[in-house]
Amino acid sequence: VLLDAFVEPPEIQWIDSWDDFAGEFDDGVHRGEEQALAAEEAEDLINQFVALGYVDDPSGDKAEQFEAAELESKYNCGRSLMFSRRFDEALPLFEEVARRATWENRFVLQLAECYRQCGYLRQAQRVLESAFDLKETKSKLVVLQWVEIQIEAGNTSSEVMALLRKTEESLGARATSALSRVARIYAGLRKWEDARRVNEAVIKEDPANVYALQALSRIYSRLDLNQEAAEAALDAVGLVHRLPHAHMNLGVAMARLGEFDRAEMAFLTALKFSPGFVQVHRLLSSLYQNRMGKSELALKHRDLAKEYLGKVSERKRDGRSRMDRVFDLPEFPTEEERFEILLKKRPDQTNKKRPSGKEFVLVSGLPRSGTSLMMQMLEAGGLTPKTDGERVADSDNPRGYYEWEAVKQVGKLPMIMDEPGLQGKAIKVISMLLKDMPYQHRYKVIFMTRPVGEVVASQRAMIERLESDGPERSLKELEAILVAHRDATHKWMSENPRVEFLEVDYPELVKAPGSVIPQIAGFLGGERLPNSGAMLEVVDPSLKRQGG
Repeated sequence: VLLDAFVEPPEIQWIDSWDDFAGEFDDGVHRGEEQALAAEEAEDLINQFVALGYVDDPSGDKAEQFEAAELESKYNCGRSLMFSRRFDEALPLFEEVARRATWENRFVLQLAECYRQCGYLRQAQRVLESAFDLKETKSKLVVLQWVEIQIEAGNTSSEVMALLRKTEESLGARATSALSRVARIYAGLRKWEDARRVNEAVIKEDPANVYALQALSRIYSRLDLNQEAAEAALDAVGLVHRLPHAHMNLGVAMARLGEFDRAEMAFLTALKFSPGFVQVHRLLSSLYQNRMGKSELALKHRDLAKEYLGKVSERKRDGRSRMDRVFDLPEFPTEEERFEILLKKRPDQTNKKRPSGKEFVLVSGLPRSGTSLMMQMLEAGGLTPKTDGERVADSDNPRGYYEWEAVKQVGKLPMIMDEPGLQGKAIKVISMLLKDMPYQHRYKVIFMTRPVGEVVASQRAMIERLESDGPERSLKELEAILVAHRDATHKWMSENPRVEFLEVDYPELVKAPGSVIPQIAGFLGGERLPNSGAMLEVVDPSLKRQGG
């Protein structure tokens, strides 16, 4: 694209790989202030919290993450092949992803589209009718896709055309994708004025819609509006240069306007992106022969047109034989079931920054920093703890852990915070999970602090009792990692406008609870802690094992 801007293209110096050039850092990672922990240290921190039982093991998600990445890669590869009109190569990819993820609408729709482009019209129709109730679906694009298949198969009955008109009338001005498909159907039926009307409505709503501009360049050309065709084509390629049809339409308009050199350039650019474009070879041959006096070039492109036409004709013969062929399909869940699965796989994030008006009380800190004691005190003061009792009391926490197991999944399932009555309870959220809390809510956080040496000693003792595997680090190394994590969490809370926090020193709380409790009551308010005086009775210095 850049080279096309030069009359005399400059000499290009190629770099085979940036890997051959030394960078500032060996691993390419920026060492700014935000890089609090190296990757290995961050992994060890997670392993430490997993060994303590405070967070879920993320390695359990690796297989699912790998599958999701693999499916996405194959889907995008298929899309790229579709763009290059290599439909038969794209089809196996879409068949695979739709079979492995039957709940993913975009996979289903792309499979139907690929079948259509490959000429398997009956199969494309079966995909849509198997995955959607065409009378009940709210997706206008699905209905239009089905209509397009019917028309392409030769069914232009009054029922099909009425459905097309009805669907168009139901679309709002902002439904530009669906309207573009309506316009494409009209153009396929050679209803040029209808196609023009709809596409111009799309451009009015979305002036940078390159495909509507490209379509208009063809429609204007068909209506013999050559200046308008040229302007629409130029607008399209100015936004996305790799549009061979737009370049062809520009060439046609330029030739009709007597701008033969510009027509030649447009046609050659179209062929650069689509070398087998038969219609462009024919147009270029005619331009060379009849307008530019370049007989040899005219002959060359005439021969190329014949060569590529043979391949196109073969595909058309295949298409006719393919039209009614059908294959096995996976069993698709209903549209409603697919939506439910999608929400579980990828929770809706559209409103994540819109304030919900909800405020939650969280008790947080490093594991073994006194969070369970604080939960006990809040309960005594009148604030109900959110706990499921799954992790029972033991020698490390003889009065219980006061944990809610589901909160470990809050990053993937933020809707758990929508549970009725949750605002009126205290929720224990370990420091590592604070950043996963849904953005749209506000939080009052009591953050427990404790000398990190004591924390590490307590964690090490607990890991030994549980006989779990923590990271193979010395105590000093673990202390350094936990300090960095604690400081990063403190910085995050300080800079987050939706978080208010109160730091409570665990040793001070155990030593002199009478001076700390008023601070907690003032922070949370009397409505949440109507019995704050009872909090003092909960503190038992004998339960503080590490640090004396």
